[in-house]
Amino acid sequence: MTALADPNPGAVPPPVPQRPDLSAADRSAGPRSAPRGRPGYATLLRELRDDMILLAKQEFALAKTETSRNAATIASNAAKAVAYGALALVGVLLILVGLSFALGWLFTEAGMLAVPAIACGFLVFGAFVTIVFAVLLYGATKTLREANALPQRSLDSLNADANLAARAASGR
Repeated sequence: MTALADPNPGAVPPPVPQRPDLSAADRSAGPRSAPRGRPGYATLLRELRDDMILLAKQEFALAKTETSRNAATIASNAAKAVAYGALALVGVLLILVGLSFALGWLFTEAGMLAVPAIACGFLVFGAFVTIVFAVLLYGATKTLREANALPQRSLDSLNADANLAARAASGR
């Protein structure tokens, strides 16, 4: 099994450890001016820090899973395209050889010598196949260039989290 393959593509990523609950002593610790039963600023800042660390761990776990799935999908599709393309090429070559000989036979019926007629048949079909497959190759490479292996949803979520943390830190 390769490092990129996800053994369970539909599986949920492993859970990230949750933030531990604060003990009663931690909750009551804080500035002396904090009202009874309410956590102090130090406790709130610790909770905020713990929550941000937990959020970052969860986001990175999601990004890792999403990247693995995207890479595995791209690798699988590329391997299939190569295999199917090779098999199709064998069939196309056999058809083109037959059609080239048939075109060469038509040229001989039109009065050409046999060898030049067959050569002309192969040249005509070779040019046709080259043009058709050049267009198909262009389309395939364009699709591969547009493929995105980045975990876009995770990146968007991380940016949103960073903005939220920046707003929370600035007091807005």
